[in-house]
Amino acid sequence: RIENADGLPGLIAGLGDPDGDVREQAAWALGRLEQDGAVAALVSTLRAPDPDTDVREQAAWALGRIESRAATSGLIAGLNDDDADVREQVLWAIGRIGDPAATEALASAMRDDDDAGVREMAIWALARLGGSGGSPQPNPNPNPNPNPNPNPRPPGDRR
Repeated sequence: RIENADGLPGLIAGLGDPDGDVREQAAWALGRLEQDGAVAALVSTLRAPDPDTDVREQAAWALGRIESRAATSGLIAGLNDDDADVREQVLWAIGRIGDPAATEALASAMRDDDDAGVREMAIWALARLGGSGGSPQPNPNPNPNPNPNPNPRPPGDRR
């Protein structure tokens, strides 16, 4: 977690940058900040949706890191994304948040999604709710960041 949230407005603005790499890195940094003030902008990135799959996936990851129930309806909408990796990341985020309002959407993804990875993540998210009235169970993988590099390169650095 990044402790200083002074950069929040600039990072939110970065979600609107014309360069997809900049938008992806902004979403990643917002997830590291874990500030509720980023939720609306990240949900908008999922719902708009951003044309870049990696950006949408990173936005879902960031929402899972923030763990705000205010993101639940936007994440549920993200389950309709065309990309299976985005849907899988959305399910991870829903599982981290642990909002029982998502139970039916999780069950639907488990039953109906065409992608096996998505169905497996839906099972994990449902199990995380654990039938305990929405109190999430411990996360076996606390940081499945879709960004393979936890210290991302600066945008444009293609080494």
